[in-house]
Formats: sequence, C-alpha cells, structure tokens
Amino acid sequence: MIRDRAAYERLRVEDEHRALRELDDDEAITIAEALLTSSVLAQSDLGRAPRPLDLVRSLGIDPSRVVRAPRPTES
Repeated sequence: MIRDRAAYERLRVEDEHRALRELDDDEAITIAEALLTSSVLAQSDLGRAPRPLDLVRSLGIDPSRVVRAPRPTES
C-alpha cells in the first residue's frame, strides 16, 4: 500500500527520467518513431507546435506511416 503518495510520485518520476537518460541511441530512435507513427499525435492538441511531419521527415521515417490527425476547424 502506498502511504506517502507525493514521495511515491517523486520516485516514480525520477525512475522514468533515469530510464530515459540511460537509453542508447537506437532505443531512443525506436521510441521516437513509435510515438510519431502512433495515434498519440492524433489525440493531442499541438496548436502552434512544429509540424510533426517535418520531424518525421528529418528523422528519415516514411511519412505514410504517420497517423494523420484531422485538422481543427477554424472558429
């Protein structure tokens, strides 16, 4: 049972950061490609963020693998 939720959360976040820092280049690229080609981007509100396809192309990922998010309608 978790008794100190704040301490648990700090430890969890530290563990995640440590694990990300310890990734080698191939593992990091694999994770980035998986995220860029998943529906995660389609569910996010990127607003004025850089275009994901520009990053996809610069990483050498086939843009046809990227799930395309519907364009928001302008109000």
